[in-house]
Amino acid sequence: MTSYLAYWLTSLSLLSAHYQQPPEQARWVLVADPFFCQLQQQVTGLGQVQFMTAPAEPLTLQFEFEQPNLHVNSARLQVIDADWQAPALRRGGTVFSASAIAAQRIEFREAPLLWLQQLHLGYWLLFEFQTDDTDVRLTLTSIEGRQAVDGFRQCVTKMAPLTWQQARDLSLEMQRGQRTLSSAQQTQLRQLVSYLQYDKAVQRILIDGHADDTGDQLADRLLSRERADDAAAYFLELGVKAAMLEVRAHGNRYPVAANQPNRRVVVRLIR
Repeated sequence: MTSYLAYWLTSLSLLSAHYQQPPEQARWVLVADPFFCQLQQQVTGLGQVQFMTAPAEPLTLQFEFEQPNLHVNSARLQVIDADWQAPALRRGGTVFSASAIAAQRIEFREAPLLWLQQLHLGYWLLFEFQTDDTDVRLTLTSIEGRQAVDGFRQCVTKMAPLTWQQARDLSLEMQRGQRTLSSAQQTQLRQLVSYLQYDKAVQRILIDGHADDTGDQLADRLLSRERADDAAAYFLELGVKAAMLEVRAHGNRYPVAANQPNRRVVVRLIR
């Protein structure tokens, strides 16, 4: 069946092809990491289907094709009944169009949580791809979908709150005259401290206080110091060791840009 599928995808004379994943190959594989969760199923001869998410990133469903020169014009996805389901469990599914189509990859972003829920209940997925030469329909069957989805959900609950790119450089914008962190800014620092539990490579935390140019350099310097000190104090309150913290007050130096407010505290993680 696989060799015929490869032929279907490259033949100029074939108008359509329908492939169903054999049940013995329809197993989901979980890749679990504090910074990445992936639930994937390999479709031999065609590509790979995968649910993916990362810290602070939306859940997406992707289809990656093996054929490097396959040009997909449109793609759709639908939840369908499994052939073993009793009539009482059978249902029709809404058709969703692809959110993005790129070279060898298609992304569906509209309702991935719904699709996970349906896989958990035993339903299958039907992909429809339109290429320059043919229409391809793939029925993605599933074995032990409930256990696979449960494992994926557990991975998500244990995931770090931020990626390194999101955590390494945080700018807390302050209001005029503000000396202490707002509740929203405290929440951001709590996320950062939570991230530190997953990334043991972080050695130092730089806390840089800044202030606008008000005309009195000493007052600006003191204000920037108060802002940085308050952030440092909150880190200590959250259990961060004092030896990791380095507090610096820059006053009105190093503005973001000309004629732009410089009221901020910048937190940088150093590995």
